Amino acid sequence: MPVLGELGKAVRESLGDKLGDASVLFPDDLEMWLTYLSQNHPWLSEADNLRNRALFLDISRSIGDVLHERMAETLGRDCPEWLHAIVNEWHRNKSAVLTLNYDTTIERASRSIEPKPDSQELLSCENLYPITLTPGAQRKASVIGGDVVESFRLYKLHGSINWFYSGSQTFYGEAIYYVPVSDGWVSGEDVRARVHTLALTDKAPFIVPPLLDKLNYFQHETVRSLWSNAAQELRHATRVFCLGYSFPETDLTMKFLIHSNTPIQRTKFYVVNTDKRSPEHFRQLLPECYDLDTGFVGEGAIPRLVDAITSGSL
Repeated sequence: MPVLGELGKAVRESLGDKLGDASVLFPDDLEMWLTYLSQNHPWLSEADNLRNRALFLDISRSIGDVLHERMAETLGRDCPEWLHAIVNEWHRNKSAVLTLNYDTTIERASRSIEPKPDSQELLSCENLYPITLTPGAQRKASVIGGDVVESFRLYKLHGSINWFYSGSQTFYGEAIYYVPVSDGWVSGEDVRARVHTLALTDKAPFIVPPLLDKLNYFQHETVRSLWSNAAQELRHATRVFCLGYSFPETDLTMKFLIHSNTPIQRTKFYVVNTDKRSPEHFRQLLPECYDLDTGFVGEGAIPRLVDAITSGSL
């Protein structure tokens, strides 16, 4: 998946001249473009502010399109063994998994899990999301839900490319829909997912764009419930594993979440990152209640962690 700079470049290539003043004012900073476009500025006319809002939604859609293209590239290759292994460990341990990613890589990898012995069913999105989302096809017809299966809980704190909403600035109380992922680690889209998508042609992807000020997205009660439950998971955690997240100092929402919800007992915090400079960075930003473990820093960090977990040495 692209990092923020790569994502900005891909969006620029996708939308071109349509980007207007935002990309001129902040030529290499997608976060600043989106923050500028999302706000009503007093020196602009109402018409200009509305045009900015429309461009903001176009960029949000473009982000979703870029990630769908990257997902197609990823699904064209074999699923890494370590990814299968870790989602199975999460399922077995009923883990809480907090992510800021929009893509559906985890959901697709989890389709290999058979939730019950001798079951013909596979694990599906509704078994993973710890909030109530509405199946997209339910807008046109009733949908029969599957069995409730206990598995890991996937807290997608910044939304997902398979979640949809109206795109309105004030969407408090409206339904947030989801589209099930295709069956397994395949690039093709299954019929069920297509039916859901056709029912949502008037909706926008519910992804919290990289804004400096994300508070408007967190006013919806379902999203607040997602973050509230994630905070509770942190407070009761006995171990925390941080995979690949760089913990930028500008991400104040995550900083406040972690500092405001420290575990009730001293807890080991595993930094799992290829950047060898990351341990010192985390030491400076984490609250003192965490004991930092840096044994999984450097090349092959995540596969090495998965090997340690699956072998029982961790």
